[in-house]
Amino acid sequence: MNKLQTAPGARTLAADVLRRVDRDDAFLAAALHAELKSWPTLDARDAGLATTLAFGTLRTLGWLDARLGRYAKKGVDAFPPKVRWHLRIATYQLAFLSRVPASAAVNEAVRAAKREGGEPIARAVNAILRRVATDLAASTHTFADAVWESLPEGFQRRISRDLCNALHFDDDAPWTGLRVGATVSREALVEELGIERPAAMAKLGAASPRAVLVRRAGLIDELACIQDGRAIVQEEGSQLVALALGAKPGERILDACAGRGHKTTLLAEAVGPTGIVDAADLHEKKLRIAEREASALGLDLGRLAAVDWTAGIGPFEKGSYDRVLVDAPCSGSGTFLRRPEIAQRFTEAKLAELVAVQLAIAKRCAELVRPGGLLLVATCSLFREEGIDLAASLQSTLGFAPGELAIVGGSSATLSPLTHGTEGYAVAAFRRPA
Repeated sequence: MNKLQTAPGARTLAADVLRRVDRDDAFLAAALHAELKSWPTLDARDAGLATTLAFGTLRTLGWLDARLGRYAKKGVDAFPPKVRWHLRIATYQLAFLSRVPASAAVNEAVRAAKREGGEPIARAVNAILRRVATDLAASTHTFADAVWESLPEGFQRRISRDLCNALHFDDDAPWTGLRVGATVSREALVEELGIERPAAMAKLGAASPRAVLVRRAGLIDELACIQDGRAIVQEEGSQLVALALGAKPGERILDACAGRGHKTTLLAEAVGPTGIVDAADLHEKKLRIAEREASALGLDLGRLAAVDWTAGIGPFEKGSYDRVLVDAPCSGSGTFLRRPEIAQRFTEAKLAELVAVQLAIAKRCAELVRPGGLLLVATCSLFREEGIDLAASLQSTLGFAPGELAIVGGSSATLSPLTHGTEGYAVAAFRRPA
């Protein structure tokens, strides 16, 4: 239900969202979108500031807590949950948002602390933030340094500092990828977006021929091009993964881990009315979303089935597909620009579990590829274990020849902001012997 009363300020909204991410293990982007959408009276500038604060604070969480820990005798966690997030948000503003007056950052946190914990906690928050402000004014620090220092040690070991800097070259909210329809002019859409949302930034994607990137555009799903079906939200690297499969008109394709169907619909466009795209996923609910998205785009999908690939092949027939796409469940490390919570939740044990699942799924799905057909395995990961090592393990066990990646080229590739301007993906193609 829409909240018709006065909307909260940007800092309060950001703190509420971050509290939910922390408490419920929610994804930041989804939680933020839901909260912004529930406040139709929210000023666009406040929505933009709330977005910047939420993403920036979560990306630099470890660094912020270390700064606060110098002056909070018992640590940040000693404060009530919402007060913790107001402390972090205020410190983030003091450190990285020069356009926000220090007094505004501190005073809002103090007022929130008083609401949540009373006068003694408000006085403690005021004292801590005043000392933090003095400390930061005399120090040299960069946003990229804070992001890097906030990553868990295991995460740091697996990516380069240069890659982290490329992903976090500024403290703004990330770009959102749009996939335009096959007959839609990207150039015309960029111009249209500039008129529809004057405060927004829009540009052509560099890697995918179907991508337009937008930033500071507010609620994306309310854009005219989304409403009328000329575009859908899909990250540029995700588009490139689907295009790399090289689907052709009339072919039979399986999207084995379809999720909400963004790649599925792109494949359905590629095979046309004479082809078939079947889709599977572990979660039935996601397949229903994929089906609705395809219908909204005027596309027909083939068979949809909830399948646990580690247990069997469900209703699908062995050797029956020209091409099979396996976008396997993974660490999501390649998406931690959009999903900063990914890094915060990383563990070595979870990574090992995921790699075992990826191998099991890919081996099972390889059975479905026809002789001479193509298997493409992808992970949205920057980690070697889910990229080069995974591809090598599959190459040695499947008995398939190296395949070829359409558009991207070669039999395997790592997509990243350093090479393709996208988020991080690992893709590898395998050709079943004829």
